Amino acid sequence: MNQTSAKERLLQLSAPACAPNNAIFDITRAKPNQAGIEQFNNFVQFVLHLNIRQKTTKRSLRGIALKNFLLHQWFEAGRSVSIKEIKRSVLLDAKQIDRLLAYFYRCDTYKLRGGELLPTASYIKKIKRTLVVSESAFKTTTDDFGLRVTLPIFSVIAKFTNILMPLEGHLSGLYLRAEIILWQSLLQQPRHCLSSQDISERALIPKSTLSTLLESARALDLLVQQPDPNDARVVLWRLNPQHPTFPLKEQEIIQAFFSASPR
Repeated sequence: MNQTSAKERLLQLSAPACAPNNAIFDITRAKPNQAGIEQFNNFVQFVLHLNIRQKTTKRSLRGIALKNFLLHQWFEAGRSVSIKEIKRSVLLDAKQIDRLLAYFYRCDTYKLRGGELLPTASYIKKIKRTLVVSESAFKTTTDDFGLRVTLPIFSVIAKFTNILMPLEGHLSGLYLRAEIILWQSLLQQPRHCLSSQDISERALIPKSTLSTLLESARALDLLVQQPDPNDARVVLWRLNPQHPTFPLKEQEIIQAFFSASPR
């Protein structure tokens, strides 16, 4: 694994402090260790690279939810799925699923065999390339799926998306990328916030797009903002631990990357 760069260490040391009550990530339960932190950081990079071309529309969360369901079934569970099962499992109506599946088919994401959806060879290569770039662990297989991840990264991202689905229509799918960066910051430095510029650079989201995204999340109480104590012109952001989705996502992260007996 790559060691933290001098630039990253400098960014961590210079990050402005949040209000004291931001020490909210349960470090004692998480039992952080270097291996777990590196695995989580690789997970963050995987999410960013996987959704690098994500659209900003507020309906884009639908496509992410369906895609994450397929990724979990194919590359973590190692099983094909039928359209009937998808419609039973994904929190979308049947017509939305049909439209999204038609789009995924045009993008060469899957093929049909006996009524079951399987990833195409080109899509397997894309996922493998993304895993390699993000240094996420996986093993090559000789079955129809070509690989299997060794950590439940697809489970985590699928559950994150499902937790946010009730807010679909109010949040762009890009929000998932911004929130993952805020979780990473919270884990590394629980008492520090990130500026819009920090989030923009790390989540690879243009600042003009990010501003609207963060304001939407704040209006939904997902995020809290506060002024930088060193510069009143700068707004700092952090996750809101009072939001009912916070403990659900926290538990997913702990179980996947910091539990003594991960799933």
